[in-house]
Amino acid sequence: MEPPVSHATRRILPPLGAVALALAALGCETYEGPPRIVIDGLSNGLLSDAKAPIVIGFSKPIDPATLRFKLARNVVDSEGNVNDTDDDEITSMDVLLEHAPGQDDVGGDVEIAADAQSVTILPSAPLQVGPKLTLIVDSGLSDTTGHATAVRRRLVFGYRFDLKCDAPVKGFDPAGTFFLVEVRKPIPTQIKLWALMEVDAATGRTVAQFTAGRRNQTVGRCPMACADTDVCRLLPQPACVPPSEKMGSVDEYPDYVPNVSPPSGYSFATTGCVVEQGDGSFAFANAPVDVEVMSPHVTLRNTKLTVSFTNAGGVLRGQGSLVADAVLLGTAPSGEGEGDLTARELPAADVPAGLPRPPGKP
Repeated sequence: MEPPVSHATRRILPPLGAVALALAALGCETYEGPPRIVIDGLSNGLLSDAKAPIVIGFSKPIDPATLRFKLARNVVDSEGNVNDTDDDEITSMDVLLEHAPGQDDVGGDVEIAADAQSVTILPSAPLQVGPKLTLIVDSGLSDTTGHATAVRRRLVFGYRFDLKCDAPVKGFDPAGTFFLVEVRKPIPTQIKLWALMEVDAATGRTVAQFTAGRRNQTVGRCPMACADTDVCRLLPQPACVPPSEKMGSVDEYPDYVPNVSPPSGYSFATTGCVVEQGDGSFAFANAPVDVEVMSPHVTLRNTKLTVSFTNAGGVLRGQGSLVADAVLLGTAPSGEGEGDLTARELPAADVPAGLPRPPGKP
């Protein structure tokens, strides 16, 4: 029951109708913002078909002369910012498609609907499955009456990868692979993983074993002496560093060793598929798997890695993402997990002896 309102209070409070009339008398208008932007068909940040056109919807008709956007791979720094060199223009990105008023579209075709409430993007080639993509619409996008965006809009998405292991795969047989995951959510951190993957060349079915990596703490590796609290880092150049120093790139893997034993070490197996793409790349995705670290006690529930590998100078290199339905700190959920990853094939001589192998055959 609500507390009674005193007669004095009733005398002070004006009727709602009077408030509305007063506001109208003051000339108050309903705020009308700029067009809102959505990617049609997006479900949990994913689209279902990388070969289908991308449809961008707007909450109201736009002025086509104000529409300027880029579609690029979602390359971000450790803080989750896109790879820009200034605040307004994308000057250092792997741009896949670009549209600007009065100019020819680059990387595909862009069709604006007759009612100006949607745009259909037709890339000139199917987009890769694995790496996250980002659509960045420049500021100044306006409706037909001049309500314009003041800042650029960034929409991040990817493609769903169904585990249909039913096609031959040729040329994907790494002796070992090293993964570097830059986790953004829920807590920024790095994950280093050694991996052994066995692929059925007839179907693409895959079994894989992922093992944690940590900095090599062997004494005497550096040309200089290191303090007891430091370890030797050989790449990109010799230096004494704290064991917790972040890895600079996946190519620094020689400074790391497998960390199998709990409580800080872990190793997990998963199944998945490798699919040979039409452009010569390979897409890999795994069935969801739980990953648990005992100290500190962290569990990544239903973890999925999606990677696109390409041959670069005779070395398979990958870009992709890691997502987890939930991250548990102890037993307390702290939200979804999300990060970007890079990977590279290892020379057979650099695969650590005794690295855990995946169980069974694909």
